[in-house]
Amino acid sequence: MLFEKETYVRYSEVDKDGLIKIDALVNHLQDIVMLHADEAGAGIAQVIDMGTVWFISTWQIEIITPPRIYDKIILKTNPYEFKGFFGNRNVWIENEAGEILVRANSIWVYLDVKTKVPKRIDDAAVKPYLPLEPKLEMSYSSRKIAMPENFEPSEPVRVHYGQLDTNGHVNNCQYIKTAMDVIEIKDMPRQIRAEYKKSALYGDVFYPYIHREEKAIYVDLRDKDNAEYATVVFEF
Repeated sequence: MLFEKETYVRYSEVDKDGLIKIDALVNHLQDIVMLHADEAGAGIAQVIDMGTVWFISTWQIEIITPPRIYDKIILKTNPYEFKGFFGNRNVWIENEAGEILVRANSIWVYLDVKTKVPKRIDDAAVKPYLPLEPKLEMSYSSRKIAMPENFEPSEPVRVHYGQLDTNGHVNNCQYIKTAMDVIEIKDMPRQIRAEYKKSALYGDVFYPYIHREEKAIYVDLRDKDNAEYATVVFEF
């Protein structure tokens, strides 16, 4: 089922050049997903009542033309496949002329709230999103990010209260923003990929490790024991 909402790029969401900030862009994508779920009757309260929750596994975001300050934009989203533990969903942004400015693929894991273990998706979880639409035309990356060698450590970053969401852990956008801040990103990437591996909580500490290539920067956010929270890749 296709879902869409019209909005605009706010002053608080742009950088010094009037282009939408990366974290604001990701928040728009996340927000339309959450709004769709809520209006379809499968929002946060409803799935928790069912004893389940959707946990994001990966983002793949292609930035074709970054929206600018006060641009009217149409946010669209469409779940296109449910299989095993995973639900796949496209999200994209169009301008008023119907041109795609940003397109994304996201993969979500269906979890049991009590055990935090993946649960096979049942008919009740799929029904609110029927009928499913075909997936968006784009070049799809694999769910897992292939990791290079030779990462360099950076300064630790402590999780603060403002990074938490309604699940009580760090919101998925905040991992991307933390990675941005660590490398002090200045240019808009053409693609962002994020793979989430475990949830960070208030008071946890990110130990960032960085790998730089000519056209890509990898940021691996780990804990003190070297276990990974998330990996974020910015491709230019």
